[in-house]
Amino acid sequence: MVQDVEWVPHPDVTLDHPVAEYRALLNAWVKGREQGSQVNLYTDAPDYIDWPVLEKPEYEFKDSRGFVHKIKGWPMESLWCVKARGEITTEWTRPALRTLKDGHHLLASGKLLDPAE
Repeated sequence: MVQDVEWVPHPDVTLDHPVAEYRALLNAWVKGREQGSQVNLYTDAPDYIDWPVLEKPEYEFKDSRGFVHKIKGWPMESLWCVKARGEITTEWTRPALRTLKDGHHLLASGKLLDPAE
């Protein structure tokens, strides 16, 4: 489906390559997946994924007394604070689990999965 739509970068996003290069890379990847051996279970893969170590960033944190601390790690702050500064955020919302009927599951797509279907 992604291959069939026109890709238009968001005006606030700066790409480091033209959209055509991203599309060509995706098309080559899809072609390789279709022609290569199929991996149905992780044990079918020829190699494991060697993920690079993700370095923790250093950031400054101001405590309630006004002291500034330099911290190395993943910054966490409330959504309210981020919105108050006018920054753009992504909100991941879903209904409370207690509102789901027994046996029902909520998929990542937001679709409610009814066990009777």
